[in-house]
Amino acid sequence: FYERVVLRRLQAAGCRHNILIADGGQCGRELESAQTRPQFCGSDYLLLPVQSAASFHPKFIMLLGKRGARLILGSHNVTIAGFGLNREIATALVCSAENATASAAQAVWRFVRAWTAEFPEKIREVIAATERVAPWLLAQDQAPSSMTVLGSDPSGAPLWESVKPHLAFRVSRVTVVSPYFDAKLAFIKRLESELQPKECVVAVHPKFSDLPANARTLSPRTRFVAVSGLDGWAERYLHAKLYRFELVNGRSVVVLGSANASAPAWLAGGGD
Repeated sequence: FYERVVLRRLQAAGCRHNILIADGGQCGRELESAQTRPQFCGSDYLLLPVQSAASFHPKFIMLLGKRGARLILGSHNVTIAGFGLNREIATALVCSAENATASAAQAVWRFVRAWTAEFPEKIREVIAATERVAPWLLAQDQAPSSMTVLGSDPSGAPLWESVKPHLAFRVSRVTVVSPYFDAKLAFIKRLESELQPKECVVAVHPKFSDLPANARTLSPRTRFVAVSGLDGWAERYLHAKLYRFELVNGRSVVVLGSANASAPAWLAGGGD
């Protein structure tokens, strides 16, 4: 899908320096298949299979230029399902090299550099060519904008520890949308125990969501709501991941991206 659809669109728009970062295990399985193995990596684009203890799971697209970037962060894999069939959610940002919006793109680039630091020097030189196209990526003198980009570094703290400081007030209600959960609902229970919200609502699709059968027993205070009755949602795979923390001061903090409502996504260290 990347080679046949995405890469062609990028090249047609004049993008000549293309990098695809993928989970090493998934990439290896595709390389074994004569039908699905990539044909143009190494010539038309750089393919970087990242090895980690578990899954390399982020989903983002960043289009870079000398004066700024367009950044799309969301739940969608680079597949036909992710781009055309599933129920997904994403945030599209326009970043300018000259103001605080640059911080979002700079955070993503630091994430890329951290996860590719172990590649051979020649590969890292090709990655670094991006910085000659957009040298402003290396600057860090702008204060972060209100839209904050967070990621798990290979040796970094769990993602939940990065999000908690943004919840400056007591949380009155938590709303979660996620297709996957851990078997013991460890992350949902952590939300309830640490935040003590008056209400915790989890939206799931009964047909597609990988929710433990004993979810109500595991987390009796949580209200699980089926979204399959929404107009047009009955047969659409719910793959979006979204978390809304409603604060007692009337404001909300919304987190969206690639992280499922599971312990591996939120509670494990970046390398795990």
